[in-house]
Amino acid sequence: MSARPLPARRDAPAAGFTAPVMPADPVIAVTVPGSHRAPDPAARLLRRTGTAFVVAAVTGQLAFAVYVALYYGGRAAAGDLAGWNRAMPHGHIPGDTVGNAAMSLHLLLAVAMIACGAVQLSPAVRRRWPRVHRLSGRVFALAAAVLAIGGLWLVWVRGSVGGIGQHLGVSANALVILACAWFAVSRARARRMAEHRVPLAVCEAWLRAERGATTWQRRAMAATLALATLIVVAGTGVLVLVRWGPLLRAG
Repeated sequence: MSARPLPARRDAPAAGFTAPVMPADPVIAVTVPGSHRAPDPAARLLRRTGTAFVVAAVTGQLAFAVYVALYYGGRAAAGDLAGWNRAMPHGHIPGDTVGNAAMSLHLLLAVAMIACGAVQLSPAVRRRWPRVHRLSGRVFALAAAVLAIGGLWLVWVRGSVGGIGQHLGVSANALVILACAWFAVSRARARRMAEHRVPLAVCEAWLRAERGATTWQRRAMAATLALATLIVVAGTGVLVLVRWGPLLRAG
């Protein structure tokens, strides 16, 4: 008995028929808002000058923190609290227990705030260790607030070097610090991160220029940041060579 041929499938292609090749699904480019970076040289220049300014500012602040820790901490460890007066008038006043304690706390919090500030400006920490970013931010804001209020007390109550003009300048700086600390914390708690990042005018101008559509705005901001970087580097260098370095060498 011979095998009967199977019936042809209705959906099978006929002999000699070639199925058309369907094109692959089109690739859809999705642009995430805020992630686009213009490829023009002005945008690259802005990013580089912005990075240079942040590095210069953080380096200068860390240099100051090292100086405070080594000089004032070293004098305190050696039992030479009177040595504070060589660098800061009224740094230590014999018999002024409250004032001396406030000054010690002021110096300690300055080092803590600077260290936490450096952590706050690190994009890598924000991405990889968000809890460290949040914790250091809380310490930074608290230290800044205590420093500002303590600075007002030290200037107007305990007494400090300088005249009324310098006291007013210190007071204005303290008020700005308090306002920026409140702004940053309140925006972070409200999850308004875009506003949380811009408590300073220079940061706001930088971000606006980075998002701007015109080349001249980016170039203008890049030039401003380059000038600011040079000023910060020069100022830090002068302080290290003329002020902080000699005091540390003299002991």
